[in-house]
Amino acid sequence: MHNVHNIFFYIYSLKHIMAKNYKRSFVKILMLGFTLGLFIATLFIYSVPFPKFSWGPNWMVKPLILVSLISAIGSIPFYYANQYDAPHPKNKILTYILSAVVLIICIWIGVVLGFKGTLWD
Repeated sequence: MHNVHNIFFYIYSLKHIMAKNYKRSFVKILMLGFTLGLFIATLFIYSVPFPKFSWGPNWMVKPLILVSLISAIGSIPFYYANQYDAPHPKNKILTYILSAVVLIICIWIGVVLGFKGTLWD
């Protein structure tokens, strides 16, 4: 009876550890997307030597937040591509290519929405 209890405890703790690892990898992928968006928004912001007075003093806050959050959302397909067990390597490559396309589209949408009214006037 004691061995059965240990086996169930081991299976429960293994599931708990695996669930934590998946959550961490999901958060890591989100943070990578967020950091990529933050980097791209920062490149656009620092390309403006003299901002227009009509933009206001805090014109850079909106692009930094929007581009970063939308690119983090765009990186979610990479998590699912990582979890996908493809029967053929071509399918795995295709899922990563489609995930990259989704990320690029999301970054583009984030840049347009973030810089609307300032650089995208």
